[in-house]
Amino acid sequence: MLALGGFAALQMRRLLASAAVSIIAFALGLASTRSEALEYFDGRIQAHGFGEMQVRVLDQSFDDNLDLAQWYNVLNLEVEVDVLPNGWGPIDMLQTYVRVEGRYDCVWKRGCGMFRSVNTYGDRARRLPDRLSDGMTQDYTGVLRTGRSTDDNPHNDIQTLNGDRRADGSVIPNRGAFDLWRIRDIEGADGIPNTADDPFRYTMSDYLDFVFTSTARRGADGGILQKAVLGPWLPKHSVDANAALRHKANPLSRPADTVPGRG
Repeated sequence: MLALGGFAALQMRRLLASAAVSIIAFALGLASTRSEALEYFDGRIQAHGFGEMQVRVLDQSFDDNLDLAQWYNVLNLEVEVDVLPNGWGPIDMLQTYVRVEGRYDCVWKRGCGMFRSVNTYGDRARRLPDRLSDGMTQDYTGVLRTGRSTDDNPHNDIQTLNGDRRADGSVIPNRGAFDLWRIRDIEGADGIPNTADDPFRYTMSDYLDFVFTSTARRGADGGILQKAVLGPWLPKHSVDANAALRHKANPLSRPADTVPGRG
């Protein structure tokens, strides 16, 4: 059964590669048609332009994890006007030229609203391809490695700063772009995980819905040194780089601090 599965996977890769080559050959074989400029007033006003679509699909190993990385639509308009074709006074000839170009990438809006599966980029991103979510966290205690490397995002879905949790609200170890699971695992005064009085939820309340991801990279051993953190992933999110948590009290210093649920 394993041999049959491997053979089927190999055949699928070959089929996808053949399809990609066929599409490229077909695109190169399309003959471009000649188009004329729009002319008015005996050629004194001429309008030129073109429309262009650029589509890029990325796949690291030609398997079924295709990633639409670009769907660029370009509209270019160029207008030439002979204001004084015969000159006037000391001016031999006067011409004007205006060029207007508009560009928009459909990957930011679910394929311009046509494909729900185009959901890697934009404010409504839902899933990330392997190349953007293959970060691994090494389990270290100080300088000692105490466990295996774990996948930060095994489901390839987007993860908020609060990260994945179990059904009872408890933290899943070594999960998330940042190695914050130990901090998120601290419960508040009510002793219930993932409630408003938890120190992490209180301190990071303004950023809990921010999305981050991590990718693998070469680096030294030690926790998060072999991955790169990307984010905030959603364009609508921004971080105040200057004392963003200045209005928050320290939830871990002493019970008298002003923290919800602690008086």
